[in-house]
Amino acid sequence: MHVARYELQNALGDKEGVTDKDLSSRRLQYPKLTLSMKVMRKPFFYTVTVAAPMAVFVFLGSRPVALLGVKDLSARLGIISSILLAAITHSSIVRQYLPKVPYLTTLDKHSLICQAVLVAWTIESCLVYGWTRGLAEDSPEVRGVYD
Repeated sequence: MHVARYELQNALGDKEGVTDKDLSSRRLQYPKLTLSMKVMRKPFFYTVTVAAPMAVFVFLGSRPVALLGVKDLSARLGIISSILLAAITHSSIVRQYLPKVPYLTTLDKHSLICQAVLVAWTIESCLVYGWTRGLAEDSPEVRGVYD
């Protein structure tokens, strides 16, 4: 269903419907024509091109956190950093094809939240590694972390 509403106004005789002659290079007044249009987008395209890949990046970023041990910090950071870099690159490439607006859209917020989750997992990996590094593997605080 296509929804469109067009309003055309041509205020030739109205004083408010003419341009300001101080802004004109020839110091002339011209009639104003105001156009307004309501446009609706099809959300499936944006879901497939923006939201779904970002969700996949977050899912892939959760795998090293869940599957790799705490001792494998370099592997965890390498994988999460690569996925974070891919997510940032994807966002910047997709942003070129989206309309430029002076506010955060829902897609922008979704992308930022996904990137923040990946950054949080990177920080979490470093903190857990630093916390467990000084403890013995058989201590009660670490038991189960290395499994």
